[in-house]
Amino acid sequence: MKILILSDIHSNYDALKELELNLVNMEYGEIWCLGDVVGYGAEPEKCIEWVRNNCKYVLMGNHDYASFEASQKFLFNEYAKRAIEWTVERLSDVDKAFLENLKMSLHIEGVCLFHSSPSSPEKWEYIFSADEALFNLKFFEEKICFIGHTHIPIIFEFKEEKLKIISPEYRMGKFVYRLDRGAKYIINPGSVGQPRDGDPRLSFCIFDMEYYIIEFFRMEYPVEKAAEKIFKSDLPDFLGDRLFIGR
Repeated sequence: MKILILSDIHSNYDALKELELNLVNMEYGEIWCLGDVVGYGAEPEKCIEWVRNNCKYVLMGNHDYASFEASQKFLFNEYAKRAIEWTVERLSDVDKAFLENLKMSLHIEGVCLFHSSPSSPEKWEYIFSADEALFNLKFFEEKICFIGHTHIPIIFEFKEEKLKIISPEYRMGKFVYRLDRGAKYIINPGSVGQPRDGDPRLSFCIFDMEYYIIEFFRMEYPVEKAAEKIFKSDLPDFLGDRLFIGR
């Protein structure tokens, strides 16, 4: 089965709708979401509804957590804090209940899922570096671990006591990598709604569980529309500006 894996939508419904429009041309069986459905963007309600209707599994991200746990927002920077306060005012009780019932980790068919890190999912730690990846390898037994949180697509491959870092090199918006069944992996699909690798295109991946192939995708979406909705709201303009540069 092929699994479409996405993360960090961050209330960017324009990016999500563009993804949906392209799904008709893609082969996959289920959609799994690694968390942070809300935060930063201007349409949290629509994003929650889409995820609820389309994703087989959904994890809790730190922004999702902060939407019902007020103490968490004080861990955020100024922009994230203002955004989550704005978001909470617009969520229905049903939306908040959906986010509150999400789990921080899942183990499914030989694959494990975390929003942040296997070592401390509740502390919302990031995995950017080789050292951070190596440290986290001992906290899961499966061969493959999917994470989000950093908004950067990447593969950490550990084999024969060596770690290899693979950054997708896209051709026509696609990067294909055949995984090694003898290796162990931490894989980040990047962000649908707020990429931070210098590429403003939305990012996600498809994992072929049978043939052990991972495909990363980048797609253009109407950034101007998403940013304009932020500018017209009470959200910080910075959150709209950053969408244009993917940072």
